[in-house]
Amino acid sequence: MVRRTFLLLMFFWLALPATAGNEASFQAGTRAFEQGDYQAATRHFQRAVQQEPGDALSHLWLGMALQRSGQLDHARASLSKALRLGGDSQVAEHARAALQALDRLRPVRQEAALGPSSWRRVGAVQGLLGEDWYVRSTRYSRVWARHADREYVKEFVDNLDRAYEINVDFMGTRAGTPINFYCFSMDSPAHRQPRFAGLGVTRYLGMAVDRDTCLMNLSNWRTSQHIEPWELTRVACHELNHIFLHNLNLRSTFDNLTWFAEALAYSIEDRVLPVSQQRSLETMRLALRGYTSVDEDWRALVAERDTDEYEQYRTYDVLLASIISFLQASYGPDAVPRILRAARNSTLEEGFQAALGRDVPTLHREWKTFYRIR
Repeated sequence: MVRRTFLLLMFFWLALPATAGNEASFQAGTRAFEQGDYQAATRHFQRAVQQEPGDALSHLWLGMALQRSGQLDHARASLSKALRLGGDSQVAEHARAALQALDRLRPVRQEAALGPSSWRRVGAVQGLLGEDWYVRSTRYSRVWARHADREYVKEFVDNLDRAYEINVDFMGTRAGTPINFYCFSMDSPAHRQPRFAGLGVTRYLGMAVDRDTCLMNLSNWRTSQHIEPWELTRVACHELNHIFLHNLNLRSTFDNLTWFAEALAYSIEDRVLPVSQQRSLETMRLALRGYTSVDEDWRALVAERDTDEYEQYRTYDVLLASIISFLQASYGPDAVPRILRAARNSTLEEGFQAALGRDVPTLHREWKTFYRIR
């Protein structure tokens, strides 16, 4: 509901004009906002407000930029001012709706303030098996687990905000709403839950199914093997990255975003581990020594990954993570945010061209040279 409210507001806001006195700052702010650079947008709208303190529209946009930057208290103050200055205008209506959406975020922040033991019993949850569900909130997320699983997911919950912030730094953006993590044990994996039955059999430990929902299987139900509790944080970091990407609404000329989504997620997933256990350029060079590429370019890289009939002979985590390491080493540590900003109002392929001056086939060839892949 919160997400739909903000999307609806954006539809109207983009059509609203700026006042003449602060037009340059206002327009710079809207451009930065549309590109996903919310910190820059905040600076521009703050300048617009200084130039025209009585302009309700500038306060409205500033509030939205602050909200997207995670500064919810400041966002609420700006939106309240827009409501007060807007009178009975359309701007005031949008400010009121945005404030109501922000108010829906209050329970998450209030619950998070209760401390590390703040599991709240909710009992039965519609669409989920069992009547002993609990929920616990962090700064950015809610975690849903049954009574017997709470201790098992403790380390994961304690590190969840860190995984979120790692994604913020890596992607140059953030999710717009709190993220719900539903945890399922071996005897009742995600695909057996009535709410998520339409997804088909859940193959993976984690699955991002929307902009604000992630499913976590606490074991590999196909092999009857539990994963270690610390590994859940790594899975969550991976799936959070997918959720961040969902929120950007990226498009692809070839209707193929899977390879890029997995390259990003595999690249970031181990950053929650000690540095000594993280992949590096050196370890990836060793892993790819002697590798022969069989793909026309990266977009074909995962075509057989999800097909059980094919022999899974490739280590996709290393292959896909090596793409991002190559981009960062060759085009700068900020290569990912630059690509994402450039792709916001076009396509992923155009984003690569605009940010790096290269198309995907050219970058694929450079990647092969970089890692000495045949």
